[in-house]
Amino acid sequence: SDYDVDGACAASIFKKYLTQFDIEVFVYIPNRLNEGYGLSTPACNKLLEFSSNILVLDCGSNNLDEQKYINAQGAELLVIDHHECDHYFNESIVINPKTPEDKSNLDDLCATALSFLVIVFLNNEEIFEKKDVLQYLDLVSLATICDLVPLNNINRTLVKQGLRLINSDNSNKGIQTLINLSKIKQKISEYHLGYIIGPRINAGGRMGESLLAYNLLSSENIHQAVQFAQIIELHNQNRQKIQSKIVKEIDININNNLNINFFYDEKWHIGVVGIIAGRLMRINNRPSFVMTQSNDLVVGSGRSQGEKNIGLLMMQATEKGILIKGGGHHKACGFTLKKENVDDFKNFNQAREVVKVLEAQVRELQEELIVTQGLMTQNKRLKEQTNFVDFPDIKIITGRVVTHSGGPFVKSMLINIGQDNGARLGQAVMSEYGLVGVIVEVASSFARVLQITDINSQIPVVTENTRDPAIINGDNSR
Repeated sequence: SDYDVDGACAASIFKKYLTQFDIEVFVYIPNRLNEGYGLSTPACNKLLEFSSNILVLDCGSNNLDEQKYINAQGAELLVIDHHECDHYFNESIVINPKTPEDKSNLDDLCATALSFLVIVFLNNEEIFEKKDVLQYLDLVSLATICDLVPLNNINRTLVKQGLRLINSDNSNKGIQTLINLSKIKQKISEYHLGYIIGPRINAGGRMGESLLAYNLLSSENIHQAVQFAQIIELHNQNRQKIQSKIVKEIDININNNLNINFFYDEKWHIGVVGIIAGRLMRINNRPSFVMTQSNDLVVGSGRSQGEKNIGLLMMQATEKGILIKGGGHHKACGFTLKKENVDDFKNFNQAREVVKVLEAQVRELQEELIVTQGLMTQNKRLKEQTNFVDFPDIKIITGRVVTHSGGPFVKSMLINIGQDNGARLGQAVMSEYGLVGVIVEVASSFARVLQITDINSQIPVVTENTRDPAIINGDNSR
């Protein structure tokens, strides 16, 4: 599996589930510092020494050569992954909502959540003896928060139920030891998982002990779990020191003329480039890519707010030969390239960011045109159907503020319509901005209008009984 929280949680769930049926499970997690992410031929050989039934979690979708290699050895392969994937080896079983033919609409689930659903399926189909699978929801909740996937309906439900379990007396022993070691006294929330527990679990893999997080989360012995947690705490403290030193070295303003943060130093620790990219991304809300050197290659991580699918971007850069390999999802990615391609990689990402800005501007113009055309069509239709009075210089006296999905706007207004205007109940009142509403009350030179179209950008919003001289004088320019 992968060496992050999602990979460790997925591996722990399957270990706990399968060992109930006396199935021997061997877990292999590559070392981040000298093996890197995903399947490799050496990793395949180690797995094949143990079994001909191989399960790959939170990686493997795009490792076509390795999938073919496992198949050639006569072994069965099941991949459960959620990273971007254009194609895979047909002889493999790949469960990944990001594959082109998948119709599940589960794109936002992390690998642990997908693993949980596979186990639910096995349980419901009684492939094995039925067991309590809801006990794994604490791990699902932890992975869902830490892997930065959107909290849509299903993810929100998984997190809610997982947190309920974490805050009970039956939570995962590894999670509970970290909570105690972190001295958290409050009820555990998404914040604690994402900012306190998650970084600690990731610290082992970042510092080179890839199996540490899995060992902690799969442990059934509380004393053993405490030992793992103490080692993790030491790694986390070391990670914080290294990270702080690197962040102080970085001049965030050096990329002010770019739409991205792009930093490379061959001396930086490979285990912290991802978390530093996330830190820089939060400082100025730009997609961030941080790289360092590993052996003769450059490796790096990227983070974004999700406005651009940087995982897909890495796959495109790989197809163009800029990267040796790369992938990820909307908010996080990893990549490897040759040193001589660093500038090309920077230019590739910057060009994509410029395109993204232009695309956003085009979308805004299209949306504005659609709204304008819609209002014009609506006003024309209402004019044809309604006996209206045209008051181009409507003066608003007071209005009642109402909130709806589009924001606050004036729902009803008292307007000055002048003497001898012929206004009567039921008439539509027009202004230079288009249809305002229908007259529901007339008194002398004033009328109360019930607004029936949302033009809050044109009509000033005022509170009930507030008299604003600018509004009374008919100044609608604000």
